[in-house]
Amino acid sequence: MSFSLLRRATCVASTTLLLAAGLAVGEAAAAPAGPVPADAVLTGTHYVDDAPGSGCLDTGPGTSPSAPWCGFAPLNGRTLGPGAQILLRRGDTFTGELGKLYGSGTRAAPIVLGAYGSGARPHITGTGQATDRAVWIQDASYWTVRDLELSDVGAGLVFWYSTNGHTGLTVSDVATHDVRGVFAGAPAQADLPGMYHSAGILITGDVPVTPSDTAVSGVTLTRLEGYDNDDDVDISGFDANSGGQQGFLSTALGHHSVADVSLTESWFHHSLSGENFDNLQDMTITGVRLDDTGHGGNAWGTTALFFWSASTVTVADSILNGQVSTGSPDQSETDLEAYDDHIAFRGDFFGNSAGWPIEILENGAYTDNYQSSHEISDNLFSGYGSAVAVHDGSASSPNGTSGTARDNLFAAPGSSFTDGLGGWTYSTANAGYLDADAHYIGTKGATATFTFTGTTASWVGGKNSDHGKADVVVCDGDGNGCGAVTTVDTYAPSALPQQVLYTASDLPDTTHTLKITVRSDTSGTGHYTDVDGFISGTASRTTEVDDTDPSIAYSTSWSLTGNTPVAAGTAYNAAYDFSANQGGSQWREQSYTPGRGWRDLPSYDAAQESWGGQGHVSRFALVPDGCAACSVARTWVAPSSGTVTIRGRVLKEAAGGSGVTARITRDGARIWPPTAAGGSLDGADTAGRATDVTLRVTAGDTIRFEVAGRGRSDAALDATAWAPTVAYQ
Repeated sequence: MSFSLLRRATCVASTTLLLAAGLAVGEAAAAPAGPVPADAVLTGTHYVDDAPGSGCLDTGPGTSPSAPWCGFAPLNGRTLGPGAQILLRRGDTFTGELGKLYGSGTRAAPIVLGAYGSGARPHITGTGQATDRAVWIQDASYWTVRDLELSDVGAGLVFWYSTNGHTGLTVSDVATHDVRGVFAGAPAQADLPGMYHSAGILITGDVPVTPSDTAVSGVTLTRLEGYDNDDDVDISGFDANSGGQQGFLSTALGHHSVADVSLTESWFHHSLSGENFDNLQDMTITGVRLDDTGHGGNAWGTTALFFWSASTVTVADSILNGQVSTGSPDQSETDLEAYDDHIAFRGDFFGNSAGWPIEILENGAYTDNYQSSHEISDNLFSGYGSAVAVHDGSASSPNGTSGTARDNLFAAPGSSFTDGLGGWTYSTANAGYLDADAHYIGTKGATATFTFTGTTASWVGGKNSDHGKADVVVCDGDGNGCGAVTTVDTYAPSALPQQVLYTASDLPDTTHTLKITVRSDTSGTGHYTDVDGFISGTASRTTEVDDTDPSIAYSTSWSLTGNTPVAAGTAYNAAYDFSANQGGSQWREQSYTPGRGWRDLPSYDAAQESWGGQGHVSRFALVPDGCAACSVARTWVAPSSGTVTIRGRVLKEAAGGSGVTARITRDGARIWPPTAAGGSLDGADTAGRATDVTLRVTAGDTIRFEVAGRGRSDAALDATAWAPTVAYQ
C-alpha cells in the first residue's frame, strides 16, 4: 500500500459509467423523473457533479451520471436506506457540509458514500472556520465512506452517536488535511462538545452511560492519510464535560464507547496533536506511520498517539517517528494515561523523538486509576532525546503499573531502557540524602525488604508534602514469624531528608527481615515512600548501608527480559528504511520463482509505494502471489561481520485469505522458526508471533524474511505485516 496511493487517480471508463447508470452504450439518458420527496428514504444510487456542462439539476432525482444533483442540498437532512449509494464525481470540488445524513444499512447492503468517474478524489472543502464540517453522519450502522478528500474545516468526517448499539463502519482511501480551528478545547463547539482538537475523522457523541453497551463496534479504518491537521483520527469525546480530565476525557464510560476497531496501512504526518483514542476496547493498529505528529505546543503535553481508558489494544509493525521539541510536557511518541490495560506494542519502530518514546502515566487526580498488563516487545527504540526509552510516570499513584517488556532493542547514546518499570525508581542528585541517592515509589503494595543480623534496625528515609504512609514489620530471616505492624507517616510540610522513620530494637541476635509496604493513604498530596538506607547491628555496634546495598530487595511489577542496547547507527529497520532504491540501507525487495531463484523485484510503483506486482513488498506488508512454490521477501545484506540481533513480529494484516508461511533464512538455510511448521499463519492470524534470532554474520551474508502463500486465488488477501529490525551488538 502506498501513502501516495491516497492521492492517485482511479480511471473508470465512460462505458462503465453508462452501464452503472443502467444505460446501453450509445443510448441516451432518459428524461429525469421528478425530485425525490423530501420525507422519503433515499435508496438506490445518486450522483453529485457540479462541474460545468454536467447537466446537473437539484430538482431532479439525481439517479443518473448524465443528470446528477449539483450539490448537497437534495441530500442534507435525508435518511438513507440499505444499499443506498451517494457518489461524488471525481475531479470536482464541493464547498459546504454534506450532512446531516441519517439511516443505516445492513451487513449485506451497506450505505456507501464514495466516488465515481476518473481523476482525483472528490474534494469537500470548507471556508476555514472552526464551525465548518465536511461530512456529518448520525447514528450510523453499516456505512462505508471511501475515496474522498476533506479539508479546510473545523471537523472533517464526523460520526456522531446519540444512542448505543450500532455496528459496522468502514472508512477507506480518505485523505484529510488542513482540518483546524479548535485546539485544546478552544473555541468550544456547541455541536461537538467533546472535540478537544479539530479532527480529520472523528467518532464521538453523547450516549447513555451503561455498564457495557458501546455506541458503535466493528470499525475498520484503512488506507487513510492525514496531514497538516490538528488531529487526524480521534475516537473520543463521548460523555463530554462529565468531570473527566480537560472536560472530554470520561471517567464514567470505562472502556465501552467504541469496540472492535482496526486501523491499518495509513500515514499521518505534520499534525499538531496526533491521534487520540479514548474509552475504547479491542483495537488493532497495524502498518501505520506517524511522522512529526504532535508538534503543536500544549500546556497539557504533546504526544503522537494518546490512549485514555483503553483496553486490549495492539500496535504492531508501525512507525512512531519525529516527535519534535515544543517546550511542552511529555513530548512522547505515545502516552498511556489513566485506566489503561492490555496495551501491546509489538515489532514497532520508535525514533527521533524529543522525549520518551513510550510514556506510561497514572493520573494522580484519580486515586482508582491504573496501568496494568501491558506488553512492550520486539521493538526498536532509536534516536530519542530522553534518557530512557520507556518512562514510568506512575510513581505518585497508589496503584502503579504492570506488564511485560521483553526483547526490545534500544539505540540512543547514554540511555537506559526504562526509569521505573522495574518497580521502585532510583534517583540521584538528592541534596541531604546519604550518597545523594534514594529509591522511591508511590504504588500501593510495593515493598522493600532489608535483611540484617543483630538486635536493632532502623529505616532511614525522607519526609515531604507529597509523601504518604507505609506499614513496617520485622520478620525472621525467611520472611516468616512476623511481629506487629507499625504504620509510619512520612508526610511533612516541606522536605526533610535523612530521617529515622522507624526503629526496631531488643530483637534476638540473629538474622531478620525488615519489610516496608507502601499504603494508598496519605496526609499530604501524594503517596511517595522513599528509602535512603538502613542502620542495623547491636547496642554496641551498628552499620549504615545505602539504598543500593544488596541486602535490600525492591519489589517489581513488570517482567523485564532481553532488552538489549545496540550501537547507534548499526540498527536497520525494514519499514523505516524502506525506499524506492534497491539496496538502500542494506535492504532489497525480492521474489522467488522455481527455476529462476531469488531476484530483485524489477519495478517500483510510486503510486502504490510498492515493489512488484501481484506478489509485492511494501513498506509494512508482504503479499504473495498465487503461485504455490513462489515467495516474496525483504532481504538484508550484512555490511560487515559481527553478531546481529533480529527482532520483529509477523502477522496477518487483516483476517482473510488462506494463510501464509513465514521464515527467516541465511544464504538459503532456515534460521527461524526452529521447525518448518512454526512459521505457518492461518488466514485469520492477526496476532502472529515474534521472530527473534541472534547469530554471527559475515560481510555479504544474505538474511531473507520470506513469505509464501498457499497457491490459491485469494492470495491478494494474505497481506502479511512484517517490519523486522537487524542490529549489530
